[in-house]
Amino acid sequence: MPFLKFVVVTIFDILNRSYVGQFFEAVKYNLFVLFCFQAWKYSTNNRFLIDDH
Repeated sequence: MPFLKFVVVTIFDILNRSYVGQFFEAVKYNLFVLFCFQAWKYSTNNRFLIDDH
C-alpha cells in the first residue's frame, strides 16, 4: 500500500501547511498583540499613578 500512504501523507502535508500553519500564525499574532496591549496598559497605568502622586 505505498500509494495509499503517499496520498495520506500528501493530504496531511497540505492540511499542515495551509490550515494548521495559518492557525498557529494567528494564535502567535493574537498572543503578541495581547502581550503588547497589556504592556502598554500597564505602562500607562503606572504613568497615571505617578502623575497622581
